[in-house]
Amino acid sequence: RDRTYARAGELLRKFEARFGSCRCRDLIGYDLADPVQCAAAHESRVFIETCPRFVTGAAALLEELL
Repeated sequence: RDRTYARAGELLRKFEARFGSCRCRDLIGYDLADPVQCAAAHESRVFIETCPRFVTGAAALLEELL
């Protein structure tokens, strides 16, 4: 368990170093808890044009760690 937590923390630190944050609202510029901002995020196509870069980056970092 301790090893798993340590590796997960390492993944988060590397993700933050690469992208500046691990919080969606910081990464995409919208607060998804706010219905108005969530709708604006959908309209701006952020989930299609921006989020895939973060998912791909996280997968690459995870691959490095494994």
